[in-house]
Amino acid sequence: MNDKKTSRKRKTGKRDIRRENRLQRLGTREPMCANCGENDSVALTRHAADIICYECQAKASNRSPIERHHPAGRNNDPFTIPIPGNDHRILSDLQRDWPQDTLRNPTDSPLRKAAATMRGFLDMLRLLSSLSTKEG
Repeated sequence: MNDKKTSRKRKTGKRDIRRENRLQRLGTREPMCANCGENDSVALTRHAADIICYECQAKASNRSPIERHHPAGRNNDPFTIPIPGNDHRILSDLQRDWPQDTLRNPTDSPLRKAAATMRGFLDMLRLLSSLSTKEG
């Protein structure tokens, strides 16, 4: 039982460290895209003096803001879904919290593939839930 609590704290700690590093890089505790208002630090970057999100940066560079996401991780399944670039950044960041053996699946284990598929599905639900809360 203690192992699960320790494991959960460690994952949260890594996510918190990544978030703090991003906020430090962006130079503010409350970053927001100068163009669209996106405020998830995972999707934001500095562009000259402004903070801008990936999708706005892609549009400004005449690139598509839509990317292909591997919900189970590319090492587990070649299946991809089209998804807005900011959301792709968020989902990819959530995958960084998965156990490395699940994400990388070095032995091509069918059980790890199934676990990755479930984790990817749950991450999508988490993203959809946060988006509906944000807009609702």
